[in-house]
Amino acid sequence: SVMDTAKAAWVLYERPDVELDSLTPFDELGLRAKAKLVCIPTTTGTGSEATKAIVIRDDETGRKFATINPELTPDMAILDPEFVLGLPKELTAYTGIDALTHAIEGYVSVWKNDFSDGCSLQAVRMIFEWLPKSVENLTDREAREKMLIAACLAGMSFGNSQAALAHSLGHSMGSVLRTHHGLSVGMALPYTIEFNCRESGEAVSQYSELAGLIGIRGKNDVETSMKLAQAVRKLMMKIGCPTCFKDAGIKRKDFDDAMENLVEFAMMDSSLTMNPRNTDSHEIRRIYEYMFDGKIIDF
Repeated sequence: SVMDTAKAAWVLYERPDVELDSLTPFDELGLRAKAKLVCIPTTTGTGSEATKAIVIRDDETGRKFATINPELTPDMAILDPEFVLGLPKELTAYTGIDALTHAIEGYVSVWKNDFSDGCSLQAVRMIFEWLPKSVENLTDREAREKMLIAACLAGMSFGNSQAALAHSLGHSMGSVLRTHHGLSVGMALPYTIEFNCRESGEAVSQYSELAGLIGIRGKNDVETSMKLAQAVRKLMMKIGCPTCFKDAGIKRKDFDDAMENLVEFAMMDSSLTMNPRNTDSHEIRRIYEYMFDGKIIDF
């Protein structure tokens, strides 16, 4: 996002000796000697106004990479619905699904904690209620305000506990196929829910808790979690987001040609280590294959 660019520019302004792609959470940057950072979001998705994270694209390699450092957290965030009232329908949908992905992944990340949990729970509840309304009526000031708050809460959640597999897949998609970030991670989200439910008992109960927030019930936690994945797909379709590569206009040949880079970049992404289920390159490839036609993950 533009706010990520501002964070990167801030680092380079105060510390021109720092290589952004080598930045770690433990580096002492000494920021704020020259400037402070105030972020005012103009979309309702990234939550970057409340995180210590930046996502940057390397134009030479085409790869997107994410890094975090506590000093990158803005000094102030201003949430004003006036700045998002003119946001087009497609961007409203894509950035809203980005926020939902932050909230859900923040709740199942291996770094999840009591602080991130509260933000995730409220964000999920709000997004399922207010995202369709904000897409349906672009001038609905209340819906815009609620989505600004939800996106910020989701940012506070995953900014604390970190994102997971959907972001690894999505970052790679954006790098290789140039798909919008919000659409990329949102498209990946239901497949990663299904994938994680096949092995991780703890994640299953966590997904089930999230499903309960929006009135979803099943015979057991696994069934409830799988229904959550379907609820995400239904929400995406309702607001006009494709849920598979084919529906997103990606041609089969282009997809096949991109596969090696898709897998390579996903495996290099730092969010992969936060996923509740361990993942290898073979499984990443299979998930992408299932995502092309929209098949439910069964492995």
